[in-house]
Amino acid sequence: MSSLTPHCVRAAGSLALALSAACAATEPRAVSFATEPGFAMPRTPAPLAASPGIGFFGGLGLGQSTFHDYELDGLPGAEVDDTDTAFSLFTGYRWTPNYGVLMGYIDHGSVRASGPVGEGGSPFDDEVGYKSTLLCAMAAWPIAPSTAILGFTGAAYWQQDVDYEEGYTPPGLGREGVSSNYGADESGVSAVIGGGVNYFLDPTQHFGLSLMWFRIIEAGDQGATGHDSDIDFVSLGITASQ
Repeated sequence: MSSLTPHCVRAAGSLALALSAACAATEPRAVSFATEPGFAMPRTPAPLAASPGIGFFGGLGLGQSTFHDYELDGLPGAEVDDTDTAFSLFTGYRWTPNYGVLMGYIDHGSVRASGPVGEGGSPFDDEVGYKSTLLCAMAAWPIAPSTAILGFTGAAYWQQDVDYEEGYTPPGLGREGVSSNYGADESGVSAVIGGGVNYFLDPTQHFGLSLMWFRIIEAGDQGATGHDSDIDFVSLGITASQ
């Protein structure tokens, strides 16, 4: 018996080690997918952002109107001031970055003329004011990430306000003591064209500066008031968009 004891002890020890290894191999192992080689955790998709240049926009501008082809029959000596300070308000919607629609309002100011009625005649003052409301199709052509060329075409509903005053006629001209005042308001629709440049101040294209030009073609009623004019409006303004 004493000679078998060491062998039995060694055999029992080897059996215990084998059983321990087998149990360890069958135990569940915690797996960290984040650290497993070759495995990437799926990412949550980022929310979709609105495309720059799509949506509503608006702004305002300050500039100058120029009135072309002022005429007043029978008063060849008139001195004409054919420019005036003007301002605009506008809004619109772009359904793609390249195409949209614009609505605007422009207070063009007035064209003024003064002088004598004929040689040595009484002084007169003629003032013709214009306002217009625009509805235009708009196209935009990007030339840089923050800059676009703009084009407009459409119609303008104009309002014309005429205020004519003539002073006292000196003796000897056949109308001694006569003075006259004339006022008229007319409205109508004319074609309008335009263009401009828009520059965005921020990468999200929400705020920017705009340089715009519009021409209203033959605003006014020559038959009713004696005046019509092509009007150019140039402005520098600020814009905001979605």
